[in-house]
Amino acid sequence: MTRNLLIRATLGGVALLALGGGALAVEAVATTNVNVRTGPGTTFSIVDRMIPGERVDIRECTAANWCFVDREGADGWVSSTYLTAPPAAPPAPPPGAPPASGEDCSFGFTLGPGGPNLSINCGTGTPPAPPGPPSPPSPPPGPPAPPSAGDEACFYTGTNYSGTERCFGEGTFNTLPPQINDRISSLRLYGDAQVELCVNPNLGGACRSFDADTPNLPPQINDRASSASVFVPEPPAPAEPPEACFYTGTNFSGAERCYPVGVRNALPPAINDQISSVRLFGGASARLCANTNLNGVCRVVSSDSPTLPPQIDDRASSLEVAVGLVPLPVPPIFPLPPITPVPPPAPPAPVTYSTGPIDLQQTFTVNLDNGQSGGPGVDLWYQAVNAGEKYLTPRNGALLAVGDRSNRGFAGCSAASFSGDRVPLWSIPVGSYVCARTDQGRISQFRVNGFTGTTMNLGYTTWAN
Repeated sequence: MTRNLLIRATLGGVALLALGGGALAVEAVATTNVNVRTGPGTTFSIVDRMIPGERVDIRECTAANWCFVDREGADGWVSSTYLTAPPAAPPAPPPGAPPASGEDCSFGFTLGPGGPNLSINCGTGTPPAPPGPPSPPSPPPGPPAPPSAGDEACFYTGTNYSGTERCFGEGTFNTLPPQINDRISSLRLYGDAQVELCVNPNLGGACRSFDADTPNLPPQINDRASSASVFVPEPPAPAEPPEACFYTGTNFSGAERCYPVGVRNALPPAINDQISSVRLFGGASARLCANTNLNGVCRVVSSDSPTLPPQIDDRASSLEVAVGLVPLPVPPIFPLPPITPVPPPAPPAPVTYSTGPIDLQQTFTVNLDNGQSGGPGVDLWYQAVNAGEKYLTPRNGALLAVGDRSNRGFAGCSAASFSGDRVPLWSIPVGSYVCARTDQGRISQFRVNGFTGTTMNLGYTTWAN
């Protein structure tokens, strides 16, 4: 007789596998790579990853087909979709053993939409079949199964991708599970994944980065990794197209015009004869020419130039943008022979306009342009305020310069500082020279030769130039 017992018990929405009064752990096998999470759902964090064929013990399951499993690595919740019952076959009895008495019982485990089912089948025992020939040896294990999809990294405790395997998608793993902590000796990368392995938790200590399958890790990290980061590097920025931008002001200011590779035989009015700075992009160079059609004086700019040389600044009327323009050779500069300074021409010799003695009576005036007393255009007045206070006073715009009272001649008097102030007679004793500028603008000089009574005896010279 065969009996089938289906055992399921529900408590608080969680399906528990139970037999009698105690909880029963049911063995199951992973059918593919599957994540182990902290809770029953995909919103919970991943703590580890099961590999195909890994055996676990199921402790409980939810109505949503999530089961809590005990395993060699981190325990957690796994979707029952990726679990199945292990192949169960009772071991063959030893040769010559009597048939088992009583009923034979076998256990079956299935996972359905309603959760896990445990079947116990018992019936009349039948004698075991005699042992057959020994089974052929199992073939050697093949290469590890690739991850399910995407950018992932798989780590192995042995070299050449052998030993315990754990695979992770993108993320930072501040502590590695015990099965691979301080035990990683090789790694495989899938998709665009790259890996950084570090000796200490939280990506601390010595770290090494890998961007390709590595069958043997270097000694600095082999069997030492305690944390890892799996990442996909940012794609490189697209290459910048060659281009040149031209500005009417220095330091890249003012009106701007940008051109790709090509020739502009005539520039628009907005920048023609106005370019003062240039910016280059994508390896471009620029040739600027003073005339249209790349004629006239040209200069090549091969780097950003906030100012242009005077030969082309505000003079460019055509240009070329290209990659790899070579500046035109600059003609050699030969030293010029020393220049002998030419002395300035000697000033022309002074020409005397008038000269002679003057007897200037007290209270009278004199014209230094012609030496005559009185009349129009007089230059000096012999002023007597009283017997003790007497002056030589300029008249009609004439000027006097006492200076050091020496004989300065035409050149000295030309450079003298003149004034319209009157000169006290006591300040120019006999023998003193006084410079004058006449009302006609001529340079003159007179000497106090002496006195005859109250009359001053002067000698003067007035120059024409």
